[in-house]
Amino acid sequence: MAGAGFHHHADIEARMLTTDTTSDTFTRTVKVRFATESGGFREGDFKASFRRITKERLDEFLADEAGYTQSEVLDEVLTGVSGIGQKGEDGKIEELPPADQLKWVRNSIECCNAAFRDFFEAMRQDNGAEKTSKKRR
Repeated sequence: MAGAGFHHHADIEARMLTTDTTSDTFTRTVKVRFATESGGFREGDFKASFRRITKERLDEFLADEAGYTQSEVLDEVLTGVSGIGQKGEDGKIEELPPADQLKWVRNSIECCNAAFRDFFEAMRQDNGAEKTSKKRR
């Protein structure tokens, strides 16, 4: 008899983590803000695909003595982006080719800061980006 405090086997299975729960990559919606000439901000977002790393590698990135730069971390973990477009000659916004989107994001300080922050928040599930090395920021 299933009473209060007892879970059906199917409910437990649906919530249980298994060793195949994680894939090699994960995708996040990255929110980014761009300062405008009028003193305000323009906000937007893009999808970022990140490579999942080991706990040991995460600890290496966070170690003060290692001194990894934001670019070095993103070189290793940011595998692709989508949702970046530009206006065509007809005025319609068209999504850029994947390689061009990644290049644009990697050349944007705002996008790199946002992707870096989101990666560490996803991995640490807290605000881990603030705990990276102060030596080479």
